[in-house]
Amino acid sequence: SPLSLEQVQGVVGDRRQGDFFAFQHYIGEGDVAAALQMLDKLLTEGEEGPRLISSIFYYFKVLLQVKELDERGEATQDNLTKITRTTYGRANERFLKASRRFSREELFMAFPGLLHADVEMKTGGPRADEALPALVAGLCERV
Repeated sequence: SPLSLEQVQGVVGDRRQGDFFAFQHYIGEGDVAAALQMLDKLLTEGEEGPRLISSIFYYFKVLLQVKELDERGEATQDNLTKITRTTYGRANERFLKASRRFSREELFMAFPGLLHADVEMKTGGPRADEALPALVAGLCERV
């Protein structure tokens, strides 16, 4: 029997969600090439810049919470799951590893950069097209 539109959207939606997670984790791992490649893929598939900024904002908010748990020695699988909202163990390990790659200050510094890129894109500033790739590269390099 032919697939319904809802079934197709379900599959595409899941893949897109997977791409979002991969994109976030590439940033967390500092893999500039993979993060920029995934950014390009998401944009090519019609993803909106502000939505990508939102997903990065959320990711860094989670990393900050994971870092605080870790510093208190409370980064158990259960506690991580409450913050990351994923039960997939490997994802939680990746969150933990990424949170350890950044200092607390670096995690906080991500937010002004996100805001700047968001404003640049929404106002069509002179560097609007470069704002997102520059932000992603900077975050990978912990700027």
